[in-house]
Amino acid sequence: MNRTIFFLLTILFLLTGCAPSEENTKRRPIDHEVSVDAGEYTGRGSVFLTEEDAAVIVTARHLIADAEEKGMEEFKVTFSDHTEASAKILLIDEESDLCFIVVPRGEGKALSDSVAFPEEEKTLKEEDLVFLYDGKGEKHSGYLTALKTDAAGVGRDLMSFACSVKEGMSGCGIYNANGEYVGMLIAGDDEENALGVPADRIRDIYKQERRDEE
Repeated sequence: MNRTIFFLLTILFLLTGCAPSEENTKRRPIDHEVSVDAGEYTGRGSVFLTEEDAAVIVTARHLIADAEEKGMEEFKVTFSDHTEASAKILLIDEESDLCFIVVPRGEGKALSDSVAFPEEEKTLKEEDLVFLYDGKGEKHSGYLTALKTDAAGVGRDLMSFACSVKEGMSGCGIYNANGEYVGMLIAGDDEENALGVPADRIRDIYKQERRDEE
């Protein structure tokens, strides 16, 4: 019960605007990361893939849940070059707190070829270094504590890692020491407790959902 309450609170912690980061953090622009504005809440997302007529972005389901319940059908996406575009929901996976939104080709930077996901699965092990970047490009460093864990009220088959995160980082990418995308942040706090969905699970869920639609 206490674990459930903890993770629900940490999700709420990540749903508001980005707070200033520490002075000594390093800045690095991430071309494929975007800001997602869902009305009352803002967070992050990453370009998952580009298709012939659109770009697909993956973000956190809880980020847009409230707006969707209120009838909001489009969400503002801001790319790293500050161009803006409208996105609509494509797929949702409640169990893993994933939401795929789509931006039509021709809107914003969406449709460069800058995508987050590596062509090959990246191997991780406990205590590997990981890095995240908030909406201001500030770097947050940590290390992996478990490759697979379940958290009541949040999701299953999640990676857990020790890293202090800030408000507004829900949906941001998790990167390994080589700067390769290895997952997406869905819950965390400023006391170095964080959870993410592994990149391979995100990819598998997308493929399965699309197959189910056919």
